[in-house]
Amino acid sequence: MYELIYGYRHCRSETVYSAGFVDTEEKAAEWARFKNEEQDPVPPPDSDPLCNCDVSFCPMKFQRPRYSYRKASTQSPE
Repeated sequence: MYELIYGYRHCRSETVYSAGFVDTEEKAAEWARFKNEEQDPVPPPDSDPLCNCDVSFCPMKFQRPRYSYRKASTQSPE
């Protein structure tokens, strides 16, 4: 099982969010490839540091998310 993830790189850290799970690495790679080419990215959650960065003209406020995947643990997701 593979977890579909997306996130943002920030001045101070990186954030990672789960977008769900798929059974095969092929499905996960296809999802990541499609999402990275997509023209309408997922907006960050309001709690993301990107949304409340104190730097007035922080270039990171205008970034696109990065999409990827990782092998999920053997435990079932909650």
